[in-house]
Amino acid sequence: LYDATNNYKHQIKNYWNSNTDSRMDFNIGRTSGVTPVTIMSVGYGGNVGIGTTSPRAVGSGYKGLEISSPSSGSSLWLSGFSDSTNGYLAMDTGGLNLTAISNHPLTFGTNNSAKMTILSGGNVGIGTTSPGSKLVVKDSQDATFNNGIAFERSNTTQSGYLNMVGGAMNIVSYDNLPIKFRTGSNAANTPMTIEAGGNVGIGTTSPGA
Repeated sequence: LYDATNNYKHQIKNYWNSNTDSRMDFNIGRTSGVTPVTIMSVGYGGNVGIGTTSPRAVGSGYKGLEISSPSSGSSLWLSGFSDSTNGYLAMDTGGLNLTAISNHPLTFGTNNSAKMTILSGGNVGIGTTSPGSKLVVKDSQDATFNNGIAFERSNTTQSGYLNMVGGAMNIVSYDNLPIKFRTGSNAANTPMTIEAGGNVGIGTTSPGA
């Protein structure tokens, strides 16, 4: 496409180097009389690139969309409802940024339902879309104690849980382990210990019956 009045040229151009290195380039003339710049490419394997002519996918067999801006950052902007709701996914030197700009929650879902929600005020809900505190974990089951917030020790089967089951607040230690209340970073500062057998020690970590 050529604008003779202003000497601008736009192109949809075929590139071929080999059977596996071919693509369709979309070029836009940004300056009068200057060769158009490639702004989007569709590669042989089905990958689409914006700002790159060699778009990549996550792995072999995947199809991907790559947005690249080597000199600054790249972003995917989403908007709807007459631009009253909007947000973006961006990557720059500060890292990966997923942000809802408008006063709306950010929701993470799977199996076609919300699993984690971050409200505009900063409250985070897991299992609820309306958390009333900074972090709310909600579980619909009320039968077993190995749910809620889990704490697992690396490379072992030792675990513990913090939950609401049976109409009570529960601190649960599995694997026949004690529950210890500590202050500071020194393991010796253990004011209270509850052993697996039920003995409670205040000022001692090995309470007798």
